[in-house]
Amino acid sequence: LADRPYSASAALHEGAVAAAEGLHRLTPDGLLDVPAGRNCHIHIRYSVWLTEFVYDFNALERNPELFDHWGTVLRSMFSLFVLMTLEWSEMACDLMQELPWVWVILLVYLAISSFAILNLVVGVICESTLSGVSLYKRKSVPVRRPSSLCSRRDC
Repeated sequence: LADRPYSASAALHEGAVAAAEGLHRLTPDGLLDVPAGRNCHIHIRYSVWLTEFVYDFNALERNPELFDHWGTVLRSMFSLFVLMTLEWSEMACDLMQELPWVWVILLVYLAISSFAILNLVVGVICESTLSGVSLYKRKSVPVRRPSSLCSRRDC
């Protein structure tokens, strides 16, 4: 470990991976195996990547205001959440002025997170529809009783 150089971006990456693994261990029955859980992993990784890019490409030296939105992993996570609601505001514009190629990363993140949220909504709608149909089928199918238990002829 002492032989290799240790950078701040490596520490950020290892911290995010440890946080994601710890979050996975805390959830019962593999809760993160659902699309929302995978979106949580993607959200953590993208926030670490964007924080690394801000530091690695010296964007903070050129524009110190970026620290408010992208200076730490938690701030990047919040900024990505706001971005996921399609509220671009100045936070994404400031970042794209300093790192012009980052729009590709942000659009890929938006596509993945929008797909995950849409998948979650469709899954909830399908599940409620299937449970409603199952309940309807159970109520509409008459239960036949054996003739030895019936006292009347219409059983």
